Amino acid sequence: MVLTELKEPRTKGKKMNEIKKFNVGQTYKTRFIGDADLILEGTVLSRTEKRVTIKVNGNIKVVGVKVDDGCEFVYPLGRYSMCPVLKAA
Repeated sequence: MVLTELKEPRTKGKKMNEIKKFNVGQTYKTRFIGDADLILEGTVLSRTEKRVTIKVNGNIKVVGVKVDDGCEFVYPLGRYSMCPVLKAA
């Protein structure tokens, strides 16, 4: 049996402490894939290490934070085909 080294998370050359994170009180915007003219805005109300409380379309939701390419992101309307994604970039 051959043991392999554990791979680092995908950060494309960025160190783990250089991850772009969501900031409380900041508003983030994204567009829908199916309708690029439709803009979704989300304001971060609070956060923990793993979850973000966000206000989207007048509704307050608690969503899980994920990290890819050195940037946090969330699925504010749930995860489905062609769903909008808010990034902390």
